[in-house]
Amino acid sequence: MKLWVQRHALAEKAPVGTGHGISDAARKLTDEGVRQAQLAATMMRLRGADPSIVLTDTTARCLATAQIMSKILGAPIQIDESLQPNEDLSGWLSRLAKKKPFKRPLVIGHHNNLVPALADLGGFEDKSDIGDLEPGEIRKFKMDKDGGWSERWRWQPPTMVAEPTGQQPLAAGVAKRS
Repeated sequence: MKLWVQRHALAEKAPVGTGHGISDAARKLTDEGVRQAQLAATMMRLRGADPSIVLTDTTARCLATAQIMSKILGAPIQIDESLQPNEDLSGWLSRLAKKKPFKRPLVIGHHNNLVPALADLGGFEDKSDIGDLEPGEIRKFKMDKDGGWSERWRWQPPTMVAEPTGQQPLAAGVAKRS
């Protein structure tokens, strides 16, 4: 079984306090977040990734990331409410693998629940062994013959930067003259 795990792409800042700004669930992708998701899906496609389904929650930022990934990769979206922020995903990825309802899922979620889930999947006592999951980052895992998981690759989107007029940003300060 193959498994891709992705943190949603860059989203609007979280609301401060209560009663101000937008709700956490309504936070949308920024323009850079949209570009991150497009680049991530294109990179996956170029690497031959072929997810059979995209699993996501209903927060605006995850759903928008999933829609972009789905469109470019040609995989249908399925909502899974257990992926909501702050939900405990301990054992969730392992159970997903054991039931094998999907052979090659792409799971899109949030840093605060994906990192502990990845630590659980990899058998790490300390979630710091997993490291941070940056906005838009994707990690690919494959189940070994003995049922264990190994990380095969990870990809982080480059920081997109504004370029002077007459240039189009590519990524990380690389510019193409028009």
